[in-house]
Amino acid sequence: DSSNGPGSLSSDGRFIGFTSAANNLVGGDTNASLDVFLRDGGAAVLSLSFTGTCPGNVVLTVTGASPDRLVAIVYGRPGSFVKPTPPCTGIVLGALSPRLAGTVMSDGLGSVTWVSFAPPILCGLTFQAVDSYTCHATNTIVL
Repeated sequence: DSSNGPGSLSSDGRFIGFTSAANNLVGGDTNASLDVFLRDGGAAVLSLSFTGTCPGNVVLTVTGASPDRLVAIVYGRPGSFVKPTPPCTGIVLGALSPRLAGTVMSDGLGSVTWVSFAPPILCGLTFQAVDSYTCHATNTIVL
């Protein structure tokens, strides 16, 4: 419809907004006035998975991260930890005294693939990824 205005996408890709004077988008809309629409696409589900064996070669895969943003991979003994300092103050991680394994830039779809050799000392530890833009954490996995 030519009465639609330009759309806009939030920086995290979750919200979509547009305007329209079309009368067929909402039942009973007969005023011929410009209406504003906001759609919540829902937060992407941030998840972490892995393939491989420990010790040995492993592939960690993160999906649902913010596109083109840093993702931190942390690890530690199973447990719970609340981060007391910025960035991401207050985030609850599923690893005691977590250590930073590294940071990786997500691709344009919000995915990360990290290939590494996991030495025996990492076997049995909990791993988790954190989206540095939203400060959301993935599920935990145990190598």
